[in-house]
Parts: sequence; structure tokens; C-alpha cells
Amino acid sequence: MDDFVPDAMARCPHLMKAKFNDPDLPTVNASLAGPHREEFLEAMRAEIKKLENHGTWLVMKWTELPEGANLLPTTWALRIKRYPDGRVRKFKALFCVRGDKQV
Repeated sequence: MDDFVPDAMARCPHLMKAKFNDPDLPTVNASLAGPHREEFLEAMRAEIKKLENHGTWLVMKWTELPEGANLLPTTWALRIKRYPDGRVRKFKALFCVRGDKQV
């Protein structure tokens, strides 16, 4: 195995941490198909409303976009927040934009 691991990675084993399935960090597809669908949809609506109230963006139709507009990739980060005893505290949704793709 060491023959295949670059020297920098061998000195920093935490870089090679395996990805695991955490039920409190569902994918968008899993959350919208799972038992907490409505709670996640409500959290997503609240996030969009919060961003709109801050004037984060201007909603436009595709047909109104200027020629050569730079559309940024987006994704949702979803999480189930829990109390220390394991009870569900809230459902959190963050709308994330790839700011590094801005021109």
C-alpha cells in the first residue's frame, strides 16, 4: 500500500479518511424521498426566504438572461440537528453557491 501513497499523504493519514453514511447528513435525493421530506422542504423554503429577504439575488426568467451570463453552480447542504440525548432539534438547509466560479 505504501508504494501507492504519495509521501505527503503518508505523513497526513487524516487526508485519507473514508467517507461514511451519516443519517444526519442526507443527500437531497435521500432527504426528499425519506420520512422527513416535509421537514426538509420547510427548511429549504425558510432558507430561500431568508436569502430573498437579504436581497441576495434577483430572480429572472431564462429568456431574460443577458448573453454570456455566468451562472454559478449551486447545491443544498442538509442536516438533522439533534439534542445531546439524540432527539431531533431541527432540520437545517443551506443553499450553497460556488463563489469561486464568479467572474
